[in-house]
Amino acid sequence: MKAPPLLRTIVFLLVVLPVWLPAAQVDYYLKISDIEGESDAKNHKGEIELDSFAWGMRREPELTGQGSKFVVDQIVIKKAIDKSTPRLMLACATGAPVPEVQLIVTRPNPKGTGDPVVFLKITMTDVLVTSYQTGGSSGDVVPVDSFSLNFEKIELEYTPYNRETGEAEGSVSFHYDVTQPPT
Repeated sequence: MKAPPLLRTIVFLLVVLPVWLPAAQVDYYLKISDIEGESDAKNHKGEIELDSFAWGMRREPELTGQGSKFVVDQIVIKKAIDKSTPRLMLACATGAPVPEVQLIVTRPNPKGTGDPVVFLKITMTDVLVTSYQTGGSSGDVVPVDSFSLNFEKIELEYTPYNRETGEAEGSVSFHYDVTQPPT
């Protein structure tokens, strides 16, 4: 028995159409005092373009079973090799602190027009590049760098946008100073 034309059309749209529709593009940038990247994106010229980042925190139980200790992890960054690579390697080798680093995440404007909007910003102060690796494999376009940032203070700010109006709806944030005991 043949499926009705409407059912065939719905199945076609659900199965085939998503392949043709582009996913929302999210872009990651790193802005570091005195270290220039190669981004030519509007509002992010000279910043470092990133492939990904990972960051977390956890609570480790004390061995005595009495309470737990709060631990803030380093941020791990991955990016294509670029002109920032030697400067970041030097920062790791010398242990020179970087006063401020911003990790900025953008997505398309919810209005469908205009510049991409910043919806996540992570600002770190008193930052050290604590590890640096670079490598590649056959078939890669360019080698990939992976490095870790340790910091004394961090602020994460998330800004939601109204899907209908495209307007920012305030922001929510997390602040933490790793040099101070948690409260």
